[in-house]
Amino acid sequence: MGERRPASQDLDDHRLLLSVEDAAARLSIGRTTLFALIREGRIRTVRIKRRTLMSPTALDEFVADLETGSRMGTVGFRGVESELTLTPAGYDGK
Repeated sequence: MGERRPASQDLDDHRLLLSVEDAAARLSIGRTTLFALIREGRIRTVRIKRRTLMSPTALDEFVADLETGSRMGTVGFRGVESELTLTPAGYDGK
């Protein structure tokens, strides 16, 4: 029998909506940063009862906005600001 991964680690499935935890993992950011992006209206969400969910398409649109620079800037939460920028893979800063 094959080893089963928890749903939160199976990011390549075909779910229509992702939890905050799964979306944060997919973007490689923390929950707090994701909630700040949601609060600022930079990532579209839906609410089902008390759950905040987002579609993979909403995440793709956010990344596309970062790539084009149309919404680059800072994300602030609890008095802390974090720059969100997209750098090419393997970029070493030189």
